[in-house]
Amino acid sequence: MSELVTQTTNNALARPEHGPLVAGLDTLGSHDITLPYIRLTQAMSDDVTSGERRPGELVHSITGEVYPQPLEFIPVMVSVVRSRFEERVRVCFSPDDRIGVGDPGGECAKCPFAQWTHEPPKCTRGYQYVVFLPGHEPLPVALILAKTSVKAAKKLNYMLKAYARRGSVFTLEARKQQNNKGTFFVFDVNRARDMTPEELQHMLELRNSLAGQTIVVEQDAGDFSFDDTAGDTGATNDDPY
Repeated sequence: MSELVTQTTNNALARPEHGPLVAGLDTLGSHDITLPYIRLTQAMSDDVTSGERRPGELVHSITGEVYPQPLEFIPVMVSVVRSRFEERVRVCFSPDDRIGVGDPGGECAKCPFAQWTHEPPKCTRGYQYVVFLPGHEPLPVALILAKTSVKAAKKLNYMLKAYARRGSVFTLEARKQQNNKGTFFVFDVNRARDMTPEELQHMLELRNSLAGQTIVVEQDAGDFSFDDTAGDTGATNDDPY
């Protein structure tokens, strides 16, 4: 019998004293796991039109858990990314705002899809944060702020700079906005409090485990939004790009 399994007095198997219940999980790295992201549902999101969700909810992209608002989160790392979609499918992605992979791929600075003409670029620049959620699962999730939520990203970036030497906990919530195209929701962020020593320790452990890794979030093709700078509101679907 495995040394990790203990026995109770009635000879029934008990939980392992250490480690996960599923054997082999400790051999998996970050490249073996799909990193989920926090979705912001809109009026035309698939799960809203089906009646399962309501507009303005924060939803775990894999489990479907609806988070309470405001939702506390702690950033672990941030990167500038680019994505280009066609027919609700991501066809090109850059994890560093420099080199794209896909159609057409190559140097982002020279890509015609990244240039402003008489219309906004078809390839969108955004901010991808790896965060964890105090009071929820300890594994990281992604928070992607772009298009209609770029203002929230720049606000968060400022606060991260301003409190660079202080461990900070932030809050995330949906804010309703309206323009001539209709009503839609955007992300909003605020600083909530200092981290506890335990939260700081967990943040540092996650940062060390992710150091040097390229994080690619596999987004669902049904998650999609339009850029309000092009006259759309982002209300058509809920992808952060």
